[in-house]
Amino acid sequence: MDDKTIKQTALKNRDEAFKMLFDLYFDRITRYCLHLTGEPDESFDIAQEVLIKASLEEALYSDGFQIRAWLYRVARNACLSYFRELKKKFRFLNMYRVEESNSETIERNLEYERINRLLSKIPPKFRNVLYLRFYEDMSYEEIAEVEKIPVGSVKSRLSFAKEYLAEVLKNEQ
Repeated sequence: MDDKTIKQTALKNRDEAFKMLFDLYFDRITRYCLHLTGEPDESFDIAQEVLIKASLEEALYSDGFQIRAWLYRVARNACLSYFRELKKKFRFLNMYRVEESNSETIERNLEYERINRLLSKIPPKFRNVLYLRFYEDMSYEEIAEVEKIPVGSVKSRLSFAKEYLAEVLKNEQ
């Protein structure tokens, strides 16, 4: 299933198209929000808000509309709003929570924590393009659309991000 299939289905049945959109993107958007916020519960809520907003977006199923890039841009903006609200309320983030007690989950959370610790040493504008490219498997064009930067800047930022990551890994050993 892809965006084209969703758009074709929308011509026949908007509800079915939205269900397909939800099935395809909810976990991805939740994971992206978790990457940005570090908060599992908030990430889930933000992803729901993003998809609710998508259900109201008239242009979503039109030709030429970049569904995936739009969803990620809306998710990024929602996460930024989340942080602005936190700042207003003087709350602190709990970046990592281990809620389940089985060893596999703990191990996975420790690895996730290690990766996030390493990635946190990379400046955000480079870290985000790295995440979108390698975790979300987005094209340069899609990343450019999400970040609102030229494709050349995406390539440049990815190159710098890889250099930063190599340096961080070298210093870790």
